[in-house]
Amino acid sequence: MRIQEDRTRIISPSFDNIKYDTFEIEEYPLSAQGFDWELWCRYLNPPKAWWHQANNSAPIRSPSLIGCFVVDRLYFEEIGLLDEGMEVYGGENVELGVRVSNNATSSRHRALFI
Repeated sequence: MRIQEDRTRIISPSFDNIKYDTFEIEEYPLSAQGFDWELWCRYLNPPKAWWHQANNSAPIRSPSLIGCFVVDRLYFEEIGLLDEGMEVYGGENVELGVRVSNNATSSRHRALFI
């Protein structure tokens, strides 16, 4: 799925951990991101339909994402960018999910990150 096909897509890569002292790569399981009622980031298992694809590079729909993402610049401006008052890392996962949901033109785009 590409932004060129749908400019309202916001895409975030999957991440692994690189240990700072050995540079050993620790593979993280694939997951979607969400948040709880206290707005803490939570990792969500992909839905069963995703697992049945047998393609670990297939996109996963997610209600939020971490602050590393790709988005169409004009669409990002349309939904209000990120809060200029954010001076430290954290909270953008929830903020972006809310912005997309509030500005969605259809239910298909509500809080959809890939």
